[in-house]
Amino acid sequence: MTNRKLLAKPLGLLLVFGMMLVGCDTEDENLAISTIEWELAEDGFTRWYTNDPQYYDYYFWLLNENPNELNTYEIECKKISGDKNRAYGMIFGASNSVGNRFYCVSITVEGYHCVWMQNGNMNEIIKNWSLSGKLYNGYNKTNRIKVTKAGTKYTVYLNNNQVCQFDDDTINGDRIGYFLAVDLETDESFPNSPVDVRFK
Repeated sequence: MTNRKLLAKPLGLLLVFGMMLVGCDTEDENLAISTIEWELAEDGFTRWYTNDPQYYDYYFWLLNENPNELNTYEIECKKISGDKNRAYGMIFGASNSVGNRFYCVSITVEGYHCVWMQNGNMNEIIKNWSLSGKLYNGYNKTNRIKVTKAGTKYTVYLNNNQVCQFDDDTINGDRIGYFLAVDLETDESFPNSPVDVRFK
């Protein structure tokens, strides 16, 4: 697991590194603080969960070998709780040899999506945030993200509907992964309302 800090919202500045927020008051000190990192949940999805204030303004990812057919990346994901504007989604084409290099399709509960690239400590928007009628909006709604590759051309699908294409050869890898971001203290509400995002 890799922890980085990335502010990824559909409005305003998109991908900005920030300072970690520490030391915050809780609304109910009796609530247990816990984090579940990439564990299989009862619904068959891999779960990432936290209500721990130390993770405000962080993002997390998990990389795996791609189990799909060659040059096809595909996952299902859903957000159970957490800030509605904070992104989650699929990493694809991740470098096999160099860390922190991948492409990502990010979505939000409200139906926004974007495509971006992480290249070491630099990130770059490939397709800016836009509202998609192809996503199922709301919490606990499962969306399918798929990307196919032909040469250096990538085609992005949301629930089997093509939403964009791009051509890029910056990163050359085969790994696939899960991505999620935890928002700032002003937008999340720990420990009372956790971030709970699930993937498979």
